[in-house]
Amino acid sequence: MVFNFFLLVSLLGNLAHPWGRIVVSTGSRDIVSMWQLEPHEKTFPHLDDIRRQIYDTLYEFDEKGNVKESLAESCNISSYNEDIENNVKIIMNCRIRPGVFFHDGVELTSRDVAFSINRLKTSKTLSSYFDIMENCVAPNNYSVTFTLKYKTPDVISPKEWLYERFKRILAKTGYIVRARYFEGNINWAIEYPVGTGPFYFQDWKIWDRDEGRSQIILSKNKSYWKKEYPKLDQLIFRFLPSAMWSEQIKKGFLSLVLRPTAMDYELFNTLNKNHDIAKTSKRLMFSYQYLLFSPYSKNFQSRDLKRALLNSVDRVSISKSLGSTAMINSGRALYASIVFPEKFHLLKYSPKEAREEVMYYLKDKKNKPKAGYKKGYININILVPDRAEELLVAEELRRQLYPVGFSVKINKLSSENYNIALNKKAFNDYDLILYSVDENPNYLTPNVRDILSYGGVQLYQRSLTYILSMSDTESSMEPYSIPLTEFMPPVEGPVYFFDTE
Repeated sequence: MVFNFFLLVSLLGNLAHPWGRIVVSTGSRDIVSMWQLEPHEKTFPHLDDIRRQIYDTLYEFDEKGNVKESLAESCNISSYNEDIENNVKIIMNCRIRPGVFFHDGVELTSRDVAFSINRLKTSKTLSSYFDIMENCVAPNNYSVTFTLKYKTPDVISPKEWLYERFKRILAKTGYIVRARYFEGNINWAIEYPVGTGPFYFQDWKIWDRDEGRSQIILSKNKSYWKKEYPKLDQLIFRFLPSAMWSEQIKKGFLSLVLRPTAMDYELFNTLNKNHDIAKTSKRLMFSYQYLLFSPYSKNFQSRDLKRALLNSVDRVSISKSLGSTAMINSGRALYASIVFPEKFHLLKYSPKEAREEVMYYLKDKKNKPKAGYKKGYININILVPDRAEELLVAEELRRQLYPVGFSVKINKLSSENYNIALNKKAFNDYDLILYSVDENPNYLTPNVRDILSYGGVQLYQRSLTYILSMSDTESSMEPYSIPLTEFMPPVEGPVYFFDTE
């Protein structure tokens, strides 16, 4: 009798074995409000990895960075016009996939699609992505029509470029929400997000009261329109400081650390070489880092000062400060130098020559110090986001530029305010902008192309780094998450988890 009791307990334990659950650490900054998961505003990249599990898009990226249909069953160009001044106009019709349902059981229609895309056009942080869209309408329940318009003087194949560019915008930022849900109490829509994605929002709650850390819990959407997916029953996102990774991974409580900072990744990588508790990996992605001139800078109206700055930036040193997570752009990666050759000069690092140019600029025709420059330095303001890696790069730039004659003031903004400034191109108060392009350079948005056209220097290209658990621990305390033996994030866009084994 006793034996049967324990046998029953053992069988129940096996049934409850959480092999369909993975836990992901996605950034050390804890989420403080569900508004940070607002589907139509850009905040931190790691939060997009969560949004992508809840909401679908019309198009999506495959593992090679190509776009393919998702909620859009098919799209085609019904009208194309190009005038002598390179004004291109496209009318694009999309057939919405029928039989797709939101997490609350309501069927998706083209009205939801039109509402979502038009809402993005008024976004504080993403509206510039949709400058190429004139309007979006839903003629019937399963069709949506986009009118695209853009002036393309420097594009070789305007029709193909605009069509592909817009599909990439839809894949990257075009999360589809339920229109009536957002037209009602928007606070409710944000607190309890509803999409058509592979996972539905289950809960946001504290998991470590001592650390005050929270987690986002997502559960399998059993009615997902991709019938064979998702393969996981539950997906948990935790916001872990680097000090907690080792123990969590070693005990099997953590499957994946995604997007750690360069410094944290290097520290863990060094530790792991001696203990072999995880697999550290990285993948080069479309992430080009620039130091750009502000068009409003009085200092950099001077060609001499621009040349001096380009000569004084040591890209190799900046890349090394980020360890193995960054590399110097070379070859085809130097895209901006090809598209804007007069704006992005590839000059040899020469601080001595740069210092001479700055000193020459600081003197008038009579070889006397110019007014306002008596200390021998030019004060410049640099705009950076409040993120660890960018702040590290900004500090390195300050160290490099000071001996040359530039006194750098670092102006850091929160990620949201930084993205708002980029969206509006509000650069009036800055001389330099530290800027990241995280998309295929061949299909840059009009806003990004315009920002890059101001000129500057390409600093480096960044890798997406991650840490995979190798734990196969079996014990009475059963591991909380399964190991991810195969995981390859995309080269562009947020990460997908629904097809993870």
